[in-house]
Amino acid sequence: MKIEQYKPCYLVEVIDGTIYEDLFHVLYGGFSNLEHEILMSLHLLDVWMENDFGNEASYFDEYTCDFLKDVHYKINRQTGYIIFRMS
Repeated sequence: MKIEQYKPCYLVEVIDGTIYEDLFHVLYGGFSNLEHEILMSLHLLDVWMENDFGNEASYFDEYTCDFLKDVHYKINRQTGYIIFRMS
């Protein structure tokens, strides 16, 4: 087994519980146990941005889409991961 450290990882503190719950339910489905961290690839966010949050991401609230667009523009990368942490 080979394990490598992958450096491009960004931690985003989410203050708004509504945005966090929206992200959690779209990415993880209808689980009743809400975790305190969500892992998402920057590639997935980039795909959603290219499609203007169509298809799978169309379930997002507009407020969440605006939040994700802001995250995308601030990070400005296509590879790596984002950890969304409920604060």
